[in-house]
Amino acid sequence: MIAWSPDNQWVAFLSRGARGFTNAYVVPLAGGEARPVSFLGSSNSSGLEWSPDGTFLLFVTAQRTEAARLIRVDLVPRTPRFREDRFRDLFTTPVRDTARRDPARPDTARVAARPDSNAATRPTTAPGTRIVFEGIRERVQVLSPGIDIGSVALTPDGKTLIISSAGGGQPNLYAWSLDELAREPATPRQITTTSGGKQVIGFSADSRELWYTDGGRIAIVPVAGGASRPIGVSASLDVDFQSDKLVAFEQAWATQRDQFYDPAMHGADWDGVRARFAPVVRAAQSPDEFRRLLSLMVGELNASHSGASGPSGFPAAPVGKLGVRFDRDAYERDGSLRVVEVVQLSPAAVAGVALTDRLVACRWAAHRAG
Repeated sequence: MIAWSPDNQWVAFLSRGARGFTNAYVVPLAGGEARPVSFLGSSNSSGLEWSPDGTFLLFVTAQRTEAARLIRVDLVPRTPRFREDRFRDLFTTPVRDTARRDPARPDTARVAARPDSNAATRPTTAPGTRIVFEGIRERVQVLSPGIDIGSVALTPDGKTLIISSAGGGQPNLYAWSLDELAREPATPRQITTTSGGKQVIGFSADSRELWYTDGGRIAIVPVAGGASRPIGVSASLDVDFQSDKLVAFEQAWATQRDQFYDPAMHGADWDGVRARFAPVVRAAQSPDEFRRLLSLMVGELNASHSGASGPSGFPAAPVGKLGVRFDRDAYERDGSLRVVEVVQLSPAAVAGVALTDRLVACRWAAHRAG
C-alpha cells in the first residue's frame, strides 16, 4: 500500500523489514533512499493515509492475535493546539478589504470582499511537504478510537477519520473526529447500519459525503450521519472461464515458485506438481472447483496459512442444506442431479425424497412469522 504526499514529491509505503515487522517508509519522488518513519514491532499493517497538509501519516498496525491499533506519525515537530486558541482567535485583527471601487461597477468592492463559500471545507495544503527525521521515533502516537479497527480512510479536509469496525458482529462504518479543538471528547459515530461487508470508495470534494460499497453495491452516506442512499450501477462482463482458469493456474504456480520462502519448496517437486495438476485443472467446471484444486496444489508444500479463496465483500450465494448426495458421474456426463444417498432425518428425508429421484427444479419460498 502506498500514499502520495499532498505536493506529490514523496511516496509513503508499508513494508516488512528483516525481522518480519511491518512499518511505514517514505522515499522522495526525485530518488534517494527509502527511510523508515515508524519503528513498531507488529507483523501486519494497513490503511496508510497522508494528511492533506502533509504533516502526518496514519496507518493501522496489528499482530495476528492482538487487536489493531491506530498509529499517527508526525512528520514535523508540532505544537499542540488547545481550546483556548479559539478564544484568542476572537481578538485577531481581521485583514481589511483593500479592493478599489470601480465607479462604473458599484458592486466591485462587495464582490471582492465576499467570503469563499468553500473556505471552511477546503483542506490547507502546505506549499511543500517537509519531513524532519531527527527525533521522529518520539513523534509516534497510538490513537484510541475505542472500537475495533478494520480499515481507515481520511476525509479530504483531514478533520474526520472513517473507520470500519465489526462491532456486534456486523461490519459498519464509523466517523471519528480528529479536531483537536472540539468542545467534546471525540467519540466514534456509527454512520451505517446494514450487515453487508463495506469498503470505502471515496469522498465528495467538500468532505460531507462518503461513497462506499455495501455487500458489493454502491451507496452514499453523509459523514455527519443520516440516511444512506443507493446508487444504481450495473455492468455486464463476458468471462471465458475455460481460458481464465488456465492463466490463473499458471500465475498461482509461478507465484509460489518465485516467492515461497524455502527454495527447496519443502521437498516438493514443484515442476512435477504442476504437471500433475494441469490436466485436472483443465477439467474443472466451476470457479469453486478450480479454487479447491488450487488449494490442493498449494497443500503439496505442507505450509500453514496457504490456499486459495474466492472474492470477498459480496453476498454469498444461498446454499440449501438438503441432506442428499448426487451421482457425480451422471452430473459430469449430462448435467443431471440424480440422488444416490439421503441423510436420515434431513429435510430431504422428511420430504420423502428417495434414491434415484432427480432434482429438476428449485422453488424458493419466503416465510414470515405470525
